Amino acid sequence: MCLVNKILIGLVVIAIGVCFYFSAITLKTHSVWREEGNKQEKQLKQLEEEIALYNFGKGQPDTEGYVRSIYEQEKYLRALQDLRGPAYRDCEVQSQFATNRLFNVYIPGATEMQLPVNTPLYVFRAAKEDEDKLTYLGSFRVRSFGVNPETAKSFVAIEPTRSEYVNNERMKALLSERFVGRWTLFMNMPIDKAEHGSTNEDYVPFDTEIQYYVGQEVIMQELLEKQKRNIAYMSAIVGAGQESSDDARVGESTFHRVCSTLKRESDNRLTKIYAKYEEENQAMKQANQALAARVAELERKKAGYQDSINARIKPITTK
Repeated sequence: MCLVNKILIGLVVIAIGVCFYFSAITLKTHSVWREEGNKQEKQLKQLEEEIALYNFGKGQPDTEGYVRSIYEQEKYLRALQDLRGPAYRDCEVQSQFATNRLFNVYIPGATEMQLPVNTPLYVFRAAKEDEDKLTYLGSFRVRSFGVNPETAKSFVAIEPTRSEYVNNERMKALLSERFVGRWTLFMNMPIDKAEHGSTNEDYVPFDTEIQYYVGQEVIMQELLEKQKRNIAYMSAIVGAGQESSDDARVGESTFHRVCSTLKRESDNRLTKIYAKYEEENQAMKQANQALAARVAELERKKAGYQDSINARIKPITTK
């Protein structure tokens, strides 16, 4: 057998090995995608069954494994909404705000199913100047049910949301009154029924208007308190300057003494800020020095590793 035939046989063997390698890869790829396709098909079928279950339900009511359909769920929710009722009007109220921050509201026919604990309520009462208008008293939550031992009437104990009265003096005054009158309780905040694009330029949704004015009232009260503190502070400074006027230089005005006091306070604040900055700067310098030392150490280790690698690599020689 000549040398050329031997070379050709060797090339054929190599080509057969390459073809076998790529055939194995192709078969493995097909196997992986086939498994993934079967899994996706199974999940898709399961998803379709779940969608059908939600759309059409399963079984009969009051039987094991019964599942409501979307349509039956909507009917059930509407029935619950009708059961709860949209509002309770002209309810008698007994105030316990001074002792435990609660109000006992007598709602005829109300049950714990209609008003479970933590149910939010929006409370109004008739305005003093006009009984046809309502005054907003804030948002409340149901805390418990009880029975009056004297009259044997059941009542609902509700508590105002703390944010409604803690920062609002007007709300706190309204809730602290001994005579609270009759209240109207809404399950949802009532809104104006005007259509969008109404010709009334002053149209604002009722709930938005209430929330806006309550929030603005709290902001104005905080602003007034801040102004009062500033006035008291300036009055104290001016008063201190007037008391020590005998020791002041001749011709020195009260305004000059106020400015001097403010300047001293500003200098003290700046001195403290600068001292803090110096401490932070010194700490940063020390951290940078430690980091530089660590980097130098790592560089030395890197150079040692490189020398070791170079020593182990044998030079390639050609004959």
